[in-house]
Parts: sequence; structure tokens; C-alpha cells
Amino acid sequence: NPVEGKKDVVVKASLQPIEIIYDGETVDGLIESFRVQKDINLIDLTSAASATWHDLKSQATVSLKDAMKTRKHMDLDVKLHSPYIILPEKGIYSKDASLLVVDLGLLSMTSVDVAKG
Repeated sequence: NPVEGKKDVVVKASLQPIEIIYDGETVDGLIESFRVQKDINLIDLTSAASATWHDLKSQATVSLKDAMKTRKHMDLDVKLHSPYIILPEKGIYSKDASLLVVDLGLLSMTSVDVAKG
């Protein structure tokens, strides 16, 4: 039960940014480890993934509809500091490499009490 006022649900979260360093050799290794083997039937794999996705989507829809019927008031305060990406010159990270740093910003979501305007 939320402590703050007459709210059914209170959601407060703050996610601090993470640092992502691009390294070409590491990315190449990851891509190679996820390569699909020729003996795997992609049609069967796609069909199974699609069925699972459909089931999850249906469950989420039912849960959301139920929540909308039973929950009247929500207090939402979420701040997501997006990651920043470090791109080294020539794609290889080293202490001496020139770097380009890309900050992906901040996403902030806050509920508004309609009754207060």
C-alpha cells in the first residue's frame, strides 16, 4: 500500500547512466558466436519464437486491461539516464586512442494529477 496519499500504485525509479565502450574486435567475436548453424531449421525456430511472443503479448494485454479496471490512481516518477557510448578511433579501444563520446540524454516520466490541473 502506497504511503503517499490516496494512490493505488506509486512507482519511483532512477536509473543512472552506464558507460558503453565500442571495441570492434569484441563486437566481431560476439557476432561470430551468435551465427546460426546451417543445420538449424530457421522456419521452425521462427515459428516457435512467434508463438511465444504471441502468448506473452496476450498475457500482457490481459494484465494491463485488468490493471486499468482495478487501479484508479498512480503516482509515477521515473528518470532514466541513458547510457553514453564511447567510440574509439579506428574501432579499437586503447588508452591512447582518440574518443568520440555520445551521451544519449535523459528520459523522464512523471504522472500528472488531473484533478489538480
